[in-house]
Amino acid sequence: NIFFIYILLLQNFNNLLIITPSIWLANRVKSSFLTDKKIMTINNGIDNSNIFYMREYQDIQAKLNLSKEKIILAVAPNIMTIAKGGKFVIELSKLFENDKSVKIILVGNKSTERLYENIINVGIVSDPIELSKYYSLASVFVIFSKSENYPTTCLESIACNTPVFGFNVGGVTEASFGFGKFSNYGDITDVYLNIENYFDNKLIIKRNSKIDYSISKASMLERCIK
Repeated sequence: NIFFIYILLLQNFNNLLIITPSIWLANRVKSSFLTDKKIMTINNGIDNSNIFYMREYQDIQAKLNLSKEKIILAVAPNIMTIAKGGKFVIELSKLFENDKSVKIILVGNKSTERLYENIINVGIVSDPIELSKYYSLASVFVIFSKSENYPTTCLESIACNTPVFGFNVGGVTEASFGFGKFSNYGDITDVYLNIENYFDNKLIIKRNSKIDYSISKASMLERCIK
């Protein structure tokens, strides 16, 4: 059995250092057969100096024929799959269907077909500068994945000053640095209520100024050197 051979090989490395991008994954490793190995967490970083930061977004607004709507943004490759939780975006859109001031922008779907009345399905956005404009335009960012390690979409969102809402799975909360609110997996009603309260200023979410360095590539490289 190849798996058991793999286990034996790893166990024989006495000076093995295992590096994970999240504390969540580090804890998973610690509970495995690698529990006696040295484990270190180095978070992934993004380029929040040249790409992901709060940008002017009027061109995106005009292209989508938007004005003062509150925007819920969902971004993920193959976003309509079960793994990425596309069905929950549809469910959320139905909960907001009577609020005409709210629109949901969907990025990452291979098709641009109309999914629901209040969903703007823009398809795949491959230009990171354009993507950062979508993050900047958004009032909130949502992530509904079934499992995640340390999602960079959360980093990209908070770099553009947009809080994160979604399900508390894997390293999602870690990657949001307290700039968001999370619910149990599948509880879309709770996500809806949290966003509603945020829109109505009943839920205050503060952004720590130290976030900018924590999510940067410079921070990641510094930890690698240490």
